[in-house]
Amino acid sequence: MWRNVLGLLGVDPSRWQAADPLVRRATRTAILLGIGFVLIAAFGSFSWTVFPVAAVVFALIVPPYDRLPFGRFVLPAAVLAIALAYPFYGGSLFGWPIFGPFPAMNTMVVMMVFVMMALGLNVVVGYAGLLDLGYVAFYAMGAYAVGWFASDHFAQRNLRFGATGVNPNIAGIHLSIWLILAIAGILTAIVGVLIGLPTLRLRGDYLAIVTLGFGEIMPQIARNGNDLFATGFNLTGGTQGITPVDPPGFGSWINRNVGLPDNYLSAST
Repeated sequence: MWRNVLGLLGVDPSRWQAADPLVRRATRTAILLGIGFVLIAAFGSFSWTVFPVAAVVFALIVPPYDRLPFGRFVLPAAVLAIALAYPFYGGSLFGWPIFGPFPAMNTMVVMMVFVMMALGLNVVVGYAGLLDLGYVAFYAMGAYAVGWFASDHFAQRNLRFGATGVNPNIAGIHLSIWLILAIAGILTAIVGVLIGLPTLRLRGDYLAIVTLGFGEIMPQIARNGNDLFATGFNLTGGTQGITPVDPPGFGSWINRNVGLPDNYLSAST
């Protein structure tokens, strides 16, 4: 792509290839940032905050961190720090195309959920090489595990263990979010084994068809699970789902002792 762009600008591509890699990386980054400035000015709400953001992007992309002893940790650590500090500065940033005003914390949480789903799909399809067209059904298993063990869905039960921020007068099963994460993983693994055993010898399109069938079965169970097998047992809440679920309670101790911005608190409720 850059070779074509250089040709349009009248620059000899061989001179570009002969340039120092740092210069090439800096030039590409500057051009992309310039295009970003134009898009924000045309379709977003331009403000002075674009300049520190551009400086951070430039500092993360251009320097050759791979030559440093611990350079491979610089970019992940910087991205993590930026994400954790987002509620402190998110409200004062510029507006940008597609999103308009900068995404609120709840929007960022939803975005990160889908990012994690994509990473999981990359493990199954990318590293394992298995064409799993019903991958989202396993995500649904984890979601329903939270609904079962962190809500008043099973109101006839009254079990509490490690849950924080839950009204003591609410019936149902209320477990710690950390315990639910383990339970969700175990339940999903069990379902994966049940699906995997009869399909162990399948490859290619045949495996894709089986996983596609599983992906279609799970929504049917979810929609009709409020009267499971006509027994009157409500497993999934039907089309209404299981709502609301308990707040995770993550960060409560830090908030009491240090204080957190409102965006973090709204994201955990």
